[in-house]
Amino acid sequence: MKFYQIERDFHNGLAASFQPPLEIKIAEWERDLWSYIEKLVGEFKGKTVLDVGCGFGRESILFALREAKVTGIDNRRVCRGR
Repeated sequence: MKFYQIERDFHNGLAASFQPPLEIKIAEWERDLWSYIEKLVGEFKGKTVLDVGCGFGRESILFALREAKVTGIDNRRVCRGR
């Protein structure tokens, strides 16, 4: 099995263990930003999102909580688990 497959399976398993409601603290400016994005894009449910430079996946999780299909990628060493 290739590394990316192991990584994918790990994160898919981790994501499956999250049970809504998942509480993530969102600052007021972030709420405004999400509101603006939702006005531009509409509902996220069922849409595919590519989160480039996702870091540790905070925004990816927020997209997923809105029922988007999310793929997050980041090439920074710290985010890849060294």
